Parts: sequence; structure tokens; C-alpha cells
Amino acid sequence: MKVSKQLRIYAAEGSQECNVKKGFIMESKPLVLGRYSLGIGDRFCMEGRAQLRAVKKALDRGVEIHPVWNKSNREHTIIGTEPISARQEADAATAEEQWKCSYFVDADHIGLKTVDRFLDACDYYTLDVADYIGKPAAAEQTEICIAELTPILGTLKHPALDQQITLTIQDLRAFTAKYLSGLQEAAKIYEYLKAKKGDGMFITEVSIDESTQPQSPAELYLFLAGLAKKAADSRRIVGIEPGQPKYRVLIADDNKENRDLLAQTLGPVGFELRQATDGEEAIREFQAWQPDIILMDLRMPVMDGREATRRIK
Repeated sequence: MKVSKQLRIYAAEGSQECNVKKGFIMESKPLVLGRYSLGIGDRFCMEGRAQLRAVKKALDRGVEIHPVWNKSNREHTIIGTEPISARQEADAATAEEQWKCSYFVDADHIGLKTVDRFLDACDYYTLDVADYIGKPAAAEQTEICIAELTPILGTLKHPALDQQITLTIQDLRAFTAKYLSGLQEAAKIYEYLKAKKGDGMFITEVSIDESTQPQSPAELYLFLAGLAKKAADSRRIVGIEPGQPKYRVLIADDNKENRDLLAQTLGPVGFELRQATDGEEAIREFQAWQPDIILMDLRMPVMDGREATRRIK
């Protein structure tokens, strides 16, 4: 992990972030896919606006659907188009229809060999790993996966399921034999996208629907659990790059549990930490200590994070 020598203020209210003007660096707000989404568009980029009107009618009735313009590498190759054409159609349609909600442009059914042409135009990626289903993974990786997923074995009940799912160690071994290579490939594509686009700056889904057999609820559950485990591992902070100075981090939050969690996460990595419980205390600590990074909560007593950020600027 490398931090540039420039003051950074991160102000958050829940999952939202506040933009800070000149002289400060803020993280871009991560993209979020809503509860309902719908693939739209067509191979010739002619029908997007008409389809968006249908989505607008759903919104008029209280259902927010996020349109996703999707077109695969194969379709672009057959038609002789580039991904930017789908982006242009989506941007034009949403502007003409005055669409104010989120929308996305999907690089449909891509892999590591085909993703590069979609990087500039797309913010949604369907990771196609169907070709890797049934291919054996390395024995060592198989045993690691089994050890990581063993804690979730047992009986799963969920209101969205017609019946409960019972998972045994035999089910897990059968899953790894069939799907672990596909799961690993999905993780590789995701990490590549994260390096190119930035963490949280794109949406992904994993496609295994072009395989010869459908997946069972148990197999889908284990696949999602495996992806979640890999995502958690990829976000783990292990340390600061050698040779860097000791960076100072000010944690400003009135919630002690939040402060403790950040302190427990950042302290062992090598950051110097101080804490503040409200905006006024954060300003005093900033003036006295001159931190490199400020993690600022927006809702605090005495003085909130927005006002404290404004004064610190």
C-alpha cells in the first residue's frame, strides 16, 4: 500500500462520501447496482431510447430499474462495431429522455483475452468463465478452497428459496472439482479490472450460463461464497510499502466502535493514529498534529464533519 505525501480527507456518512474542493483528494463514490436491473440495447444501437421509455414507465409506477446496455465482444466483432458505440447510444438516450437514475454499459461475456477493448467505454462487466467449468484446479488450491468454505456447510434456509439447502463435505468436494477453475478465472478477471479501473469503479456479474448443464442452488451458493471469500482477501491491508515515511491518520467519529475498528485495522499496518469525537476536536488535532489523512464522519455532535472539513480546507 502506497500513500502520496498529500493531505487526504475522507468524509463518509454511511456509504456516501463528500466531495472536497481544491487542495484535497477524495475517493470517487463506488458504483452501486440497484435491486432491479434490465439488459437493454440492440446489436445496431437503434432501440436504446425506445427501451428506456419502457423503463421510465416502470419508474412512474414506483419501480426503479437500472438499465444496462449490453453487447458482447462476439456481437461487436460480427457487426463490425466498437464498444464506444454502445456508450454513445446509452449517453444519448439517457440525455434525450432526461433519465436521472443510474445506468450502465456492459462488456458482455468477456474474458482476459477480450476485456481490453471495453475498458474505456464500459462500467459493467459480465465475466464469462463457462469454458473453465470442469477443468481441474491444482490440488493444493483445491484443499485451500475446501478449508475456507467448510465453515459454511450445513443447512441453509432463506425466504427466497422454495426449500432449504443442505451442504456436506462431499458436496463441497464435488463443487471444487467442477467449478473451482471457473471461480479462480473470475477472480483473475476481476483483479485485472480493479487494477485498470479502480476498486469499486465498475460492476461485475459472473456468467456460467453457457455451460452444458444448469447449476443447482447449492452450486450457485458455493460459487458466490467462494467469490465473496476472494473479494474479502483482495481487500485485506497487509502493510505499507517499505521505505515510506510514517503516515499520520486522524480518525474523527463520535462512535467509539467505529473508531476502535479503524484503529485496530490501521494501527498494526504501521500508521500513526489519533482520534477525535467531534468536528471541533478534529480541527484542534489537525492544527496541532498536521495529519496526512483524515477519516471524517459527517454526523457528529458539537460540529459535524462537513463544517469541520470546510474549516480545515
